Amino acid sequence: MASTINATTSGVVTTGDTVASLALQTSGSNAVIVDSSQNVTLAKSLIISGSTSGNVTFTANAISGTQSYTLPPALPASSGYALTSTTGGVMSWAASGGGSPGGSPNQVQYNNSGAFGGISGFTSDGTRVTASTTIGVGGATPSTSGSGITFPATQSASSNVNTLDDYERGTWTPTLVPGSGSITLGGGTGLNYVKIGQIIHVTGIVQATSSSSPSGSLTITGLPYNVVAASAGSVYLNGVGITTTTTYYMLNVDPSAPTTIGVFGYLNGSAVLTPANNWASATPYMVISLTYRCA
Repeated sequence: MASTINATTSGVVTTGDTVASLALQTSGSNAVIVDSSQNVTLAKSLIISGSTSGNVTFTANAISGTQSYTLPPALPASSGYALTSTTGGVMSWAASGGGSPGGSPNQVQYNNSGAFGGISGFTSDGTRVTASTTIGVGGATPSTSGSGITFPATQSASSNVNTLDDYERGTWTPTLVPGSGSITLGGGTGLNYVKIGQIIHVTGIVQATSSSSPSGSLTITGLPYNVVAASAGSVYLNGVGITTTTTYYMLNVDPSAPTTIGVFGYLNGSAVLTPANNWASATPYMVISLTYRCA
């Protein structure tokens, strides 16, 4: 049984209990309990009156179980320190802001194994950001050489028309398909392409090593990306050289065959030059420079 002091009792009451608790009751309920180990339990909030006015109130949230907090063993080293805690509730003082910046002035900070670190290639003057190295976007691993933006190997397309979401350089392998017969190409030179967003620019020189009675129309297959249907129409192919003669042909994109472009005859005086027929020559070649929009 706890020793009890009722709210109506005046004077000082002492108890010699070494096991039981001392309780202060109001309205028939324990308001303050002092156990035999001299721990004090409050039923509600602790209210401390201000030195001249007002109050400071400490209230515990409703929780299950018990939480313990251990105060620091000393005062903070200087003004402005913040009170921090371990997951076990042991509190200590730390410089506000989480510590001093790492690296050199103007370097952008990052979490360096729990401490601040400075990124040497990424700086800011508070208004502008400067990157002296590569930046990976869309989950891409930044390049270890040069300076620039690294895009992912597979485009992560954006629906925002003002967002550049892809850049790529590579090679392509064209094939010439005549209306009848066949054309065999050699290795070719400069067969490259650049992709910036949806815009593709392909270049190269292709030369035949052999042919078998090619005639009629001529198409070029093997574009690195499909052509978007909206870009169907005529453009100029930059030159078809036949032995020592250079002629120019029309180039057209067929949206029904999105990896194929067709080369059409060009009217030369009264004669229509048929592209495929000219490839029966001993060493014909074609210089290609084509820009189109991909799907």
